[in-house]
Amino acid sequence: MIDFQAVSKRYGRLPGRGKSAVRGLDLRIRSGECVALVGPNGAGKSTVVGLALGFLRPSEGTVRIGGLGPREYVRSHGAGYLPERFSPRGGLRADRVLGRLARLDGLDRGEARRRVREALDRVGLAGSRRRRARDLSRGERQRLGVAQLLLRPRGVVLLDEPWGGLDPEGKARLREALVGLRGERPGAAVVVASHDLDQVARVADRAVVLDRGRVVDRLSSGAGRDAGTLERRVLECGGSTGRGRAERDGGRPPPRARGSG
Repeated sequence: MIDFQAVSKRYGRLPGRGKSAVRGLDLRIRSGECVALVGPNGAGKSTVVGLALGFLRPSEGTVRIGGLGPREYVRSHGAGYLPERFSPRGGLRADRVLGRLARLDGLDRGEARRRVREALDRVGLAGSRRRRARDLSRGERQRLGVAQLLLRPRGVVLLDEPWGGLDPEGKARLREALVGLRGERPGAAVVVASHDLDQVARVADRAVVLDRGRVVDRLSSGAGRDAGTLERRVLECGGSTGRGRAERDGGRPPPRARGSG
């Protein structure tokens, strides 16, 4: 469904002074699969999400979604996206923020109202529907972002650090929302980039560990549900050098580089 083939992304054009956020990424997310991207800060997680959405263009390699380029796919089919901080502008009430998004998404007025009510109820914001979005707490705004994913389930859903700012109830609501999304669209390809390994272990079918823009491990569904395994693998990526990393990268560690995610 989502295919990265030998994808690299560099920032900066001056020779020797650019920063590589992603390096030679080969990754395929199949239809019906939830894949987690994990790794330390600067591993390239957010960059991978941006490449999949077409926000960013690869410096090398190709990204395809259902055989189309990301922008072409999104224009034709749409995609669900939840950023790290969902912060709608303006003074609109929470229900009207969702109402406008539903209408822009092509839902008729009656269907939009029904979907908005259901989405707010599912994320625990039914009692706050008339509050202005800017007056909601950070966690409540993030729940509102989860609600917009529920308005019209898509075949491709990407979430970038979605659990940030959520309390335990909010985290549980997001997990339930992901289950609901996958139930409504059984063939959906879901990508979750997150530091919250406990949540990742609960929802992901497979985990991909990134370090400095490279894939250093791929954990199958059994290991992907083990937060302890994920934590150990991410911690192994934490130092600037290390025997395990050097061995994986052909005998010497890669040069330092910082990505956006």
